[in-house]
Amino acid sequence: MFLDSTGDASLGQMAGATLFSGDTDGANQASTLMFTMSNINFERIREDVSRRRSNFFKWVTPDSKPLSVAGYFEEIEKARKSGLNNLHDYFFFIELPGEDRVSVNTTHSFGKGPVNPFELSKSVFECSEQIDQLVAFSRKYVRGFEKSRIEKIAGDIGIRESRRVRGLYVFTGEDFRLHRKFYDSVAKATYGIDVHSPETQKITPEVKGRVPSYSDYYEIPLGTLISSDLDNLNMAGRCFSSDFEGQSAGRIMLTSAGMGQVIGVASAISLESGIPIRETSRDEIIGELDRITEKNPLYSLAALLKISK
Repeated sequence: MFLDSTGDASLGQMAGATLFSGDTDGANQASTLMFTMSNINFERIREDVSRRRSNFFKWVTPDSKPLSVAGYFEEIEKARKSGLNNLHDYFFFIELPGEDRVSVNTTHSFGKGPVNPFELSKSVFECSEQIDQLVAFSRKYVRGFEKSRIEKIAGDIGIRESRRVRGLYVFTGEDFRLHRKFYDSVAKATYGIDVHSPETQKITPEVKGRVPSYSDYYEIPLGTLISSDLDNLNMAGRCFSSDFEGQSAGRIMLTSAGMGQVIGVASAISLESGIPIRETSRDEIIGELDRITEKNPLYSLAALLKISK
């Protein structure tokens, strides 16, 4: 039995499984090169957010813990006029553990193949140039970043979406919108559709005023983690069986980790019992997660994944 958690469905590709990639036009999500900065003055940032709320996305609040800030629309406009022409429409960072550190999630490389090494090299170069301008921009225009410095740049570029393996069920954007529940559900999630494309990254008044709503959760069914073609191939993470919008919601780390734990438990039950994994009882999987939790209470993922009947 094999588990494809490569992110790029590399095992599924080699095994000849049916794959999906990109949207209906074959376009993939943007990639991002993350980096961290230190020597940040969070008090000045909170004061700035409190004083100029319209300069940030509506969901940004000065009291959030950890502090998560996206916006600086006025500063971006000024910087572009001064010659910093490689900036996107907003500046986004999240507070990190420690006294004065942030993770910057702002660079984007569009239109490059996420599984082509030559295209990925171009994306790294493109995002590295953006980092140079973002650092110069933040030090000159962003309150609280005046004395900031680069701490580190990620060793690998972040890929949001590439190839996906077709499973017994294909999770869709409509499943998210309807907060759909499944008879073979094995994980809960609330993260929304999050597509990074040239169109979605353009900031409009509607986008600025949008606040994420978490009124209900949706579920990830076991069928999205089992190949429809190969009896011994399972998936977890961002290559799970999904359409373009569905993948953009289910790809995040917590949900992906949940998929990995679930399919690992299901695989073990299948091997020990001799029952095909697609016939494995959901109740037995949840029961095993309960047992893991009781054995090691620090193993919190099991509790997070537990689904009441």
